[in-house]
Amino acid sequence: MPIITVPTKDLVYQGDHFDPMKGVKASDKKDGDITDKVTVKGDIDTSKTGLQYITYHVKDSDGYYYTYKRGVYVNDADLAPNPELSGIKDITIKKGQEFDLLKDVKAKDKSGKDLTSDIVTSGEVDTNKPGKYKVGYAVSDTDGHISAEGRTITVK
Repeated sequence: MPIITVPTKDLVYQGDHFDPMKGVKASDKKDGDITDKVTVKGDIDTSKTGLQYITYHVKDSDGYYYTYKRGVYVNDADLAPNPELSGIKDITIKKGQEFDLLKDVKAKDKSGKDLTSDIVTSGEVDTNKPGKYKVGYAVSDTDGHISAEGRTITVK
């Protein structure tokens, strides 16, 4: 008898791309992996919010079949989480010390995609002049959600 397993994350945001086969697996004791035999009925329209359903079907070589109905909730895009910035901490460096504004700073979107290369900075640090310098960091995802943080870099 075949079985279908689907991802447990059944929440997407309005406007997101939804691949109904991402993470879906089908197997049978006799036939092994039969994921390529899975058919999907229905569609998730991410332009509309609310609970929507699709149905998966698979049939093994003995003629047994398995059906799975999956509910996917499309949430309002305005509720989508902003990208996440990390590694932004106030620090103190020595006068003349080399310093990279982006060292240890990372960013990712709500799906975990690395956005580190998209980070923009504002402000400058003169490592040859003691003082406190404010530096800003910002990043946006493909949906236009923005995260921004700042930190103080002290040169002693």
